[in-house]
Amino acid sequence: MDRKTHARFLGGWARVTAPGYPTEALIQIGECCPNLLLIDLMATNTNCIQMLDALQNTAFMKTMQIIVVTDLSDETLEQLGGLHPGVTKFNKPVPYPQLLRLVRVYMDISKTVRN
Repeated sequence: MDRKTHARFLGGWARVTAPGYPTEALIQIGECCPNLLLIDLMATNTNCIQMLDALQNTAFMKTMQIIVVTDLSDETLEQLGGLHPGVTKFNKPVPYPQLLRLVRVYMDISKTVRN
């Protein structure tokens, strides 16, 4: 199930999409070239690691910031192939003030790159 909405976020508008499967996410990333990708990497859906692998060698990676939130241990992540350099990871429970600060930084960076 694909859920899309536009949300007022940190003083600006953001398109928020929640695709049901990583393959749907890849299609949407190709369509809209987001500046920020926030992934909830759950133990029950480790296909997100494969999605990140698929994105690694694309042009999107030059401008897209990736944040992963997860309850998986570092050891488990390594067994699944690990996260690529440049991917920021937050463990659950997510420290929301830190996450929002980083999102603001990434949004400021994307505004600078676009201008």
